[in-house]
Amino acid sequence: MQLTNTKEKEEQKQVKSHISYGRKEGKKILRMEDELMDHFGYNRSQLHKNLVRDAHSKISLL
Repeated sequence: MQLTNTKEKEEQKQVKSHISYGRKEGKKILRMEDELMDHFGYNRSQLHKNLVRDAHSKISLL
């Protein structure tokens, strides 16, 4: 059995981020996310990453 050092373990971990929504916007935003996930066939993580990449590519063209 091969042991990995701490640095290798850190590189293997996923990077996670938490998103909070305000009380008034939460239900509406989550409903929009659900509609977009159904439309594109993505899970929430895939949807977020693709929308961020798309928005970033748009501002990079400016």
